Amino acid sequence: MTFLSATPTWRQAALALCVATTPGLAAAEGAEQAMLDDIAQMYEILLEYQVDPPAGVLVAVMGDASYIGTVGSGPGGEPPAADSIFRIGSVTKVLTGQVMAAMIAAGKIAAEDPVTTYLPDLPGAELNGVPLRLIDLVGQASGLPRDLPVEPGPDGNPDMARTLPAIEAWMGAHDLMFEPGSRILYSNFGFQILGAALGAANGTSYTEALAEYVTGPLGMVDTANEVAPAAMDRLLPSYFFDGSELPMVPGSDLVGASGGIFTTAQDLQTWMRWNLASGDGTGDDRVRKIYHAPHGRRSDYKSVSLMDESGALDAMGMGWVFMDGTDHTPATMQKAGAHAGYMAYVAFAPEKQAAVFMAINKFDFDMDETMTGLANSMLASLPGAMD
Repeated sequence: MTFLSATPTWRQAALALCVATTPGLAAAEGAEQAMLDDIAQMYEILLEYQVDPPAGVLVAVMGDASYIGTVGSGPGGEPPAADSIFRIGSVTKVLTGQVMAAMIAAGKIAAEDPVTTYLPDLPGAELNGVPLRLIDLVGQASGLPRDLPVEPGPDGNPDMARTLPAIEAWMGAHDLMFEPGSRILYSNFGFQILGAALGAANGTSYTEALAEYVTGPLGMVDTANEVAPAAMDRLLPSYFFDGSELPMVPGSDLVGASGGIFTTAQDLQTWMRWNLASGDGTGDDRVRKIYHAPHGRRSDYKSVSLMDESGALDAMGMGWVFMDGTDHTPATMQKAGAHAGYMAYVAFAPEKQAAVFMAINKFDFDMDETMTGLANSMLASLPGAMD
């Protein structure tokens, strides 16, 4: 890290730059905020200069303190803002897990319900007499391939072709690869079926269920599977591996359950705070208890595939990858994602009441690996809520 050998004047200038470009950064109030600011400003430098994305976002919450930082430039060359819009890719899946947890808490579904309870016309939803259940879908143990093979839909957008009729057609012609619940294999396809089932169980679309159980109650006004026309000027552009700008791909209902969600740093801060809250005795506590509980240890499965890129899976949850704590790292629940030129990662350490989110707006696996490593490192370095 070259900044460590730079002159003190350069470091001071870099820190001043971070403070100047951090939207809404207020003067530190109390030790907790001061500690978070001090640590987050250094990781914001690392995000800017070590990852070096066209634009990047950092959101951190620790106890009562919070921090939003941005790097790079957005539309018109201006720095991104706390309300700049971007996609979170498969971090979307933990929002789907939250919808499922809320519906379980409301008594509308049970985790072990066969998916055909809600999608009775879905063919092929069993293997060797073992049914495909909601818990298998949310826990990446469905036996489905990573993606539903489709031809590009309207305007060359394959997301629009990922519909329930397309799912039914594929399921009617193919067997599951393994008995549901026996192995883990990462599947976007499985979450699209889950979205369809949750919408059906709720008597709505999945998009409406997400608004009913998550984004509406939390006031996450910019979190959805599409961008409102009036907000398009806040959308960060995204870039392909070769640096070419990608067209904005509209969202669709079922990809909104697997990887298509748009959001902002402000909305994510709200959501992160909700996840770290506890002890209020409300229905939210019941939802969090379901939502944050791992349901299978790695050793419970015959194999685990495509789940360890951002940190090795020790247990599986409702979209969450759980990592056990070590002498130097906290017990963590995390999720990474990439979609349409955006890459994102979120990690929570509930015992610390701390969480870190980072995102960039370019497909670049080296950048992504560095970013997730920084987020995990930052989470480990946070002292946690301070009494």
